Amino acid sequence: MKKITFIIPTLWAGLTQRHHHLASIFKKKGYDVQVVDFSSIISAFYIGTLQKKLHREELDIPHKRHTFKAILPSFLLQKSESNWKREKKRFSDFLEKLSGKVFTKDTIIWVQGVSIFYDPDTIHNLPKKLLISDIEDDYAGFVRKELEVEVLTIEKQIVKQADLVFTSAQLLAERLLRENCKAYLIPNGVDEEFISEGNEIPKPKDMPSGIIVGYHGVIADWFDFDLMYDVAKKLGNEKFVMLGRRFVSFNKEKFKKLTSLPNVEYLGEKPYHELLKYVAHFDVGIIPRISSAFTKAINPKKFYEYLACGKPVVATMMPELERYEAKGILARAPDVDSFVVSLKQMIDSSNNPELKKKRLELAKENSWQKRYEKIDNLIQEKFKEKIK
Repeated sequence: MKKITFIIPTLWAGLTQRHHHLASIFKKKGYDVQVVDFSSIISAFYIGTLQKKLHREELDIPHKRHTFKAILPSFLLQKSESNWKREKKRFSDFLEKLSGKVFTKDTIIWVQGVSIFYDPDTIHNLPKKLLISDIEDDYAGFVRKELEVEVLTIEKQIVKQADLVFTSAQLLAERLLRENCKAYLIPNGVDEEFISEGNEIPKPKDMPSGIIVGYHGVIADWFDFDLMYDVAKKLGNEKFVMLGRRFVSFNKEKFKKLTSLPNVEYLGEKPYHELLKYVAHFDVGIIPRISSAFTKAINPKKFYEYLACGKPVVATMMPELERYEAKGILARAPDVDSFVVSLKQMIDSSNNPELKKKRLELAKENSWQKRYEKIDNLIQEKFKEKIK
């Protein structure tokens, strides 16, 4: 059996992300999929035990998981250099103990993202058939300012050592190509099962009636709360529905202010397999991100998921979405007034059969299956190179 082991910097049984979708396809294609994930004792218990039902599908993807449990959550470890360096050493020792078992000479190692807990030399020295680095985000945006250089240095070292490098965003691809000529742009995508072609999907009981402007995904400090507050006030007859886990640190009052509006409803986090039921009843999907170095390098998965349900999209000025901008498909808006105008136009065109067909076709062109096929071709080419 073919083998692939994912090393990821977070707990596997968390939010449904890029690596979950790809790992699922690798498993369907006959790979023995194993996962080495990083967590804290607290997070492992809370997400892995208390939220097991919510994330049961993600837990079923790998054949086996090997969870490293740090003493404290990573955001607390970052505050002390001695603490995060200690846990980095422990994580390296953990990986080395898996040599010959999880990591063997016939294993593809897939290193997801970048973390201050990754030691590039340890990863490079693990037994393997192929080393793949997948850079989904600009990970310097996840750490304290003092650790940004550390993260970029680790990224550079891992990318240089990798046999193949994949990334979701053009901006990141340009940066990574300077370190490794085997870097390829593999944008995010959508599960084919998510594509809804006119099927009647029952409306969830907690979904409000009326015209729905919907958002699903992480609700964090990069969400443009000010923009959406002003937009929601101007469109008082439309319902704004938000789904997803809250990771709001600095903007808790702004979140509270937004959700206090009578036409804004926060429905909480939903299991990934239930999202289709909600998105299917949106009239338009939104992606309101603030502009920053971090958000400029994001290729939002939710964009493809909105399209898969036949929904038009309005987003802020995200560079990764520029190539998809088209009437009835996607509008990018830089300010409140243009966002309001774009929403009205997209709501009017939401049920246009011709435009809906185009959205679904675009979703099919950007399925995870299509992404896997490109990845698999590159892997097979690399195997042939190694044999020569």
